[in-house]
Amino acid sequence: MNVVFRADASLTIGNGHVMRCLTLAGELRRRGSNCTFICQVHPGHLVEKIRQAGFQVFPLKCEGGTPAGCRYIGEGSVFDWESDARWSLEALAIAGQGAVVDWMIVDHYDLDAKWEHAVSEGSRRLMVIDDRADRPHDCNILLDQNLGRNVTDYKNLVKPNCVVVAGPEYALLRPDFYQLRDESIQGRRNRTPKHFMISMGGVDEGNATGRVLNALNRCKLPTGTHVTVVMGPHAPWIGKINEQVSKMSLPAKIKVDINNMAELMAECDIAIGAAGSTSWERCCLGLPAIVFCLADNQKEAIAALELHRAAVASELQEVDGDAKIFSNKVNFLIENFHQLIQWASEITNGQGCLKISEMLIKQSSG
Repeated sequence: MNVVFRADASLTIGNGHVMRCLTLAGELRRRGSNCTFICQVHPGHLVEKIRQAGFQVFPLKCEGGTPAGCRYIGEGSVFDWESDARWSLEALAIAGQGAVVDWMIVDHYDLDAKWEHAVSEGSRRLMVIDDRADRPHDCNILLDQNLGRNVTDYKNLVKPNCVVVAGPEYALLRPDFYQLRDESIQGRRNRTPKHFMISMGGVDEGNATGRVLNALNRCKLPTGTHVTVVMGPHAPWIGKINEQVSKMSLPAKIKVDINNMAELMAECDIAIGAAGSTSWERCCLGLPAIVFCLADNQKEAIAALELHRAAVASELQEVDGDAKIFSNKVNFLIENFHQLIQWASEITNGQGCLKISEMLIKQSSG
């Protein structure tokens, strides 16, 4: 198959859309598909990371050196979906070498049915990856991998013939997560929790990492407790975090732009981090977690995680001041460590990417 992805990353958008598309692209390539990306070059983009993964990228046209549709164009700028659609169609034609591509896969909150209809002539089928269920779509398949999401949430947002798949059983996780799943769960059951991991997303524009580190450093923790901090290459606070870590009494180390997240998660005992796609990675590996809402679209997922006892929710306000509430939540995870492993691991087995790939191939050949 010839598959084209439309997704962006930036200091504001974050890395999640592009990263889960890269995961799906990797599985499709393993099955013989040719995958290409179309991206706007916002500050904090991941174009080079996509290329390093071996995929061709078409950066969308620019006017005056600034990407059209970029939310950084002046105050109150509006996403220019029509220009985006027009230039995406041009990129589709190049990617398809004059032929219509088999699939266009869109993962972008600023795009909806209007854009999807406008580019429909460039691909035989279109798939949307969404998290919000807040706008109409014109597509053949819609994936919402969030816990608590139901197919009926999209009933009035897609056409009757659209196939909607929902829930973390379809979460787009890299193969190393389900490959390490059993080892991670079993290994954690045989040890006392002392290794914390802090991961507040690829950008962490508001420095939640520093606030959480400060609070954790004031918690009364078991002897031998240590911390690994994971940060993205575009995180603006890396220098400050390095300085903060050097002054802490709690032993901590920082890892930037890692490629072995599954391995690192399997080694850790408790995670503290942002909600979002990484929540399903933690669940797959049975990793107990405290999760923070760093974007409005994460609220429903956090509520569902708490409802299923798969994670403990916290707020950044709780880590400020004397941080007693946060400290109590950390102690709860330590005291209920082994039960939380079980609850988290029941959410997903991490093989959603395999299921979605098979679905795309089946529809394409049907």
